[in-house]
Amino acid sequence: MARLMEVTFLGTGSANPTPNKAASSIVLRYGDDLWMFDCGEGTQTQVMKSSLKAGKITKIFITHLHGDHLYGLSGLLCTISQSNQRTEPVSIYGPLGLAKFIRVSLGLSRSELCFRFKVIELQPTDDMLKIDDARLCNISSTDTPVLHPCEDEGRIVHHTMVEGVPVWTLLDTGPLKVRAGKLDHRIPSFAFIMQEDMLPATLSVEKLREFGFEPGPICAKLRAGESIKTPTGVSVTLSDVLGCTHPGRKVVICGDSCESSAIASIAKDADIYIHEATLQNSLRETAVERGHSTPQMAAQFALQACARFLYLTHFSQRYTESSRKKKEFTVKDLQKEAQQVFGPNCAVAQDMLTFTVKPPK
Repeated sequence: MARLMEVTFLGTGSANPTPNKAASSIVLRYGDDLWMFDCGEGTQTQVMKSSLKAGKITKIFITHLHGDHLYGLSGLLCTISQSNQRTEPVSIYGPLGLAKFIRVSLGLSRSELCFRFKVIELQPTDDMLKIDDARLCNISSTDTPVLHPCEDEGRIVHHTMVEGVPVWTLLDTGPLKVRAGKLDHRIPSFAFIMQEDMLPATLSVEKLREFGFEPGPICAKLRAGESIKTPTGVSVTLSDVLGCTHPGRKVVICGDSCESSAIASIAKDADIYIHEATLQNSLRETAVERGHSTPQMAAQFALQACARFLYLTHFSQRYTESSRKKKEFTVKDLQKEAQQVFGPNCAVAQDMLTFTVKPPK
């Protein structure tokens, strides 16, 4: 049986959090584990409002180092520690410089944690770095790190070229593999691609009936390893009535981006494709100048990846859920703009929305 896979949007707003929309954060539940993607300011409060347990977070992925995706991280780690919700290590993934941010923020605040953590940093490609990066952030892959007292040594991941595009392999063991792809934003930004292994075959009712049996207690016997006999004396085991294996589920979570074509091949056939749509279509020029996308752009990127369902998120705080004025744009209008390109399998995220990623039929 496939593990439970759910996505929860904790925050769907861009820039600063407001009472109506929290800053960016998404949680992927896979079985008993929770993986968090981005951790904007106030994320720990959103976790408390939800049914999620912060102590169940085993991995945190940061798409890029802008504050509305990052400033809640130190607070979340301290909240988990203070509530004694976790003793097992936490792995944190993100762009080069993330480890320094965590060490400085935890160090200057004299924060110690009741669990260990390690940081796995992605080394951006040269073309992802901007002219002012060295002056502003003062980081280098050759820096000699001074680890936080609760930190285990991590590593820096470099890309490999796959089908002509850079790919960062982050997790290649376990039932859910993770790779990262390159996006185009004002600073290095990444998309994370989660690919589940092939799902095992399940009992086929059709095959069962071919042997003259109906579903019922017989199924439990077969699953327990017993064999059963047909009226003609043929012995039937579970392997005789199994259907086909199925492709595992694939979820793509993109950071801020005004150009996501580079991930089309590694995101191909995504069951769920989550992309930002900060501004409406008529503000495309402004969106691109700021390194962001419109609903039309997000839909085009999802189509390039042959995605099955598109979720829009990271909305400008100017967009409300419903309008008090006739000409005021809402998030539902953003959804309509995306659907004009992508079709009906498109929705807008909202804070605290949870949905299940079902195995393919």
